[in-house]
Amino acid sequence: MPHTVQPPSNDVTASNLAATLGAAGLYVYAFGALTSIAAANASLLLMLLGAALNWRSFWSTVRTVRVFWLLVAFVLYLLARTYAAGAEFPASAKAQKGALFDLLAASGPAILLGAYWLKQGVARIQRVQAIAVAGLLAHLVYTATQGLLSESGSGRFAMAMSPNAAGLIAAVLTWGAALRLLECLATKTRQPLDWAVAASLVCLLGLGCLMLVLSGSKSAWIAALLVLPMGGILYARRRLLHAQRRTALGMLVLSLAITGIAIATAGGGSVLERLSGALDASRQVIEEGAGASYDSSIAPRLLIWANSKEHILARPLTGWGPGSAAMLLDRSPDERLHAFSHYHNLPLMLLVTLGAIGTLLFYAIQAGLVASAWQALRACRAPPDTVWFALGGLAMFHIAHLFQYRLNNTPGQFLLSLLGMIALSGALRLRAARETVTARH
Repeated sequence: MPHTVQPPSNDVTASNLAATLGAAGLYVYAFGALTSIAAANASLLLMLLGAALNWRSFWSTVRTVRVFWLLVAFVLYLLARTYAAGAEFPASAKAQKGALFDLLAASGPAILLGAYWLKQGVARIQRVQAIAVAGLLAHLVYTATQGLLSESGSGRFAMAMSPNAAGLIAAVLTWGAALRLLECLATKTRQPLDWAVAASLVCLLGLGCLMLVLSGSKSAWIAALLVLPMGGILYARRRLLHAQRRTALGMLVLSLAITGIAIATAGGGSVLERLSGALDASRQVIEEGAGASYDSSIAPRLLIWANSKEHILARPLTGWGPGSAAMLLDRSPDERLHAFSHYHNLPLMLLVTLGAIGTLLFYAIQAGLVASAWQALRACRAPPDTVWFALGGLAMFHIAHLFQYRLNNTPGQFLLSLLGMIALSGALRLRAARETVTARH
């Protein structure tokens, strides 16, 4: 009897289509979501369609992690507060809806969708990281044709986004390149070191250092100084042999040399100007009060932070609504605050707009992401450099956001979502593996 080939079942076809859509969404997100809202929306739609086609697997996977229920509670809370605030302050209804979408893009369903499709394997995570770097480099090449540096004498590297966002992305890029170099050293005892890859990573490390310097972002500098050296030392101690640590020390010296060259050449004027201005402003603020140096970036923040206190005390639990910051600042008797649209501090911004309930939910999600990443690392379900990249990136993000607010623009949303996806993906993979073992027994 002749052998006949059975056509694939509808379930198999749907599963393959879902996997293709999910992977395509991830890659579009990695390449284009950094600078394009259209690309971000298209990528999330592709991932959502893939999850819908594979909804049984999606639901059984994501509902097993605590972060899922925190995200659900956060989304429901955001929807309720947006509706209530829009009804109470009709003039700010559009701003309330815009802030809702900004917060959802940064810390909502996007994290779950990306983490679900990233859990397919370590290779996919590394591919997404590489595509994200390629997207950043493509954007740099594009903006280079229009002039990367601003007016002569300023030297702040805007990269067609805010200098603070550019600086933070540069810090995370530097962290990722350093981790990959350290991991190359850690694994060279088992396989030969690929010098072409190592040289490329050194170039990427140099690019990150240069971008960080030229950004002129003091908040990104503080985050990098607090996280990069200590994080690199801890990772080297955990992963490298004693002899390999000497090579890692050489890499650190090289990074410092690259940064020093950047400061001494292209970024010299900007760095010295920013640091000396900050020192002078700080001294004047101490001697004369916050209003003395209003033209600096320090005194305005002190004024804005002081203004936030009365609004937090007025509505401590629920806040004034996701998009209410600009309205509240515009109502201030101090006309100097009318030019600002947010509080230049993420915790204060959340306390004013979302209250204690929304703020606790947001930071509970962040803590859940950290716990998920660490759990996956201890269970050997995620590569060490991948977990440390997510942890270090989240740490720098939240340190820098003590002095800025970047959940209301595409780069900030992209960075926090990508780090969250990577942090959560290992936990989803760990849960799936445990359920498989339980089913077999």
